[in-house]
Amino acid sequence: MKNFLLKGLYIYKSLLLASILLLNVFGAKASHLVGMDLLYKHIVGDQYRITLVFYGNCGPASSAAFSTLPYTEPIVCIYDGGTYVTDVTLRIDTPETPQMGVEITPVCPRSLDSTQCTNTSYVLPGIKKFVYTALYTMPHTSHNWRFVFGGSTASGSAPGRAAAITNIIGGTTTQLIDTLDNVGHNNSSPALTQPPTPFFCLNDMDTYNPVAIDPDGDSLSYYLVPGQNGSGCTGGFTMSYVTYTGTAWTGVPVSATTPLNVLAGSFAFGTTTGQLDFVPNALQRSLVVYNMHEYRGDTLVGTCMREMTFVVIACANVPPTGAMTGATGGGSIAPDSVNFNICQNSGPFTFHISPREATDTGNHIFVTSTGMPAGCTLTVTNDSTNHPDCLVTWNSNATIPGSYVFY
Repeated sequence: MKNFLLKGLYIYKSLLLASILLLNVFGAKASHLVGMDLLYKHIVGDQYRITLVFYGNCGPASSAAFSTLPYTEPIVCIYDGGTYVTDVTLRIDTPETPQMGVEITPVCPRSLDSTQCTNTSYVLPGIKKFVYTALYTMPHTSHNWRFVFGGSTASGSAPGRAAAITNIIGGTTTQLIDTLDNVGHNNSSPALTQPPTPFFCLNDMDTYNPVAIDPDGDSLSYYLVPGQNGSGCTGGFTMSYVTYTGTAWTGVPVSATTPLNVLAGSFAFGTTTGQLDFVPNALQRSLVVYNMHEYRGDTLVGTCMREMTFVVIACANVPPTGAMTGATGGGSIAPDSVNFNICQNSGPFTFHISPREATDTGNHIFVTSTGMPAGCTLTVTNDSTNHPDCLVTWNSNATIPGSYVFY
């Protein structure tokens, strides 16, 4: 009898009402950037679209630097292994994002016109997304292509990290690296559907997941990796890393794999799901860097990186939590509240998830889903109330054994 594992529904939290407490959370130095993605997509033949996403802080302290983002032209260096090949200048992709960016501030919908992206004199902070792209035709096949954003732009300015980041020694410039193996196949980076606006509540059980959906159906593995120091395009490929500082929990230093100040025993990271769970026990602004590996069978076909600043604040409202419950149809919840094992050909099955606040209030909870497998249905009753219920229904008959990740 063959098994397949459902890895979902993952509960990742968007800080909504609590985000109104964010004041002066970004440092003065290079504080216009709070996150960054480097991605690529196969177009046709040997042609690829390289994409760099900047997540900019609209606040008044960074208004001068932020105002340059609509006109920034980042430079991505192309290497074959350690050999420099060329560099590509990216420009803002207006079909993807308008010239002035797209606001993605994680506040309640009614507050979207009340953030600093609308008026810098407002109290609510604001974050906008800017997407830059360029087409590039790979000159030959290689197992070891590298796309490197080392902090260079056409204007010569460098997007440094904010001085207010608390878990590294400051004065560094961001570098992201993607890889591609195009020998015998093409590949596209996964779509990261949860933006890096990670604001979290002090002393709350918090979670983050990039919600990566791979367009090629590749298997994904996730890693927390060190932040890198950018060095622009050089004659040979080089890497250097930031210096971490502080204590994650008693006896454990802050590092790339333990980047947060948390309650001992609360930190967990899933390499097969990208799920990061933790209870922060200190106010902080911590650098967290994901590296996602794509496997086609046993072959590593590509990697991509996301860099974020996790901001922990004191919250007036704590986001809801939930878990898989009430399973029927011969399945069992194992090994935890967000994984479900069931045997193939054992028929239909269901389970529930009922998000709740720790202290029940009249606040409204909205439910959405991403990446549901074909044939799997989600039915939500009492949505946008304080007691929604989600029913997941699927049939194990004729379902190919494997892992299915959805959110």
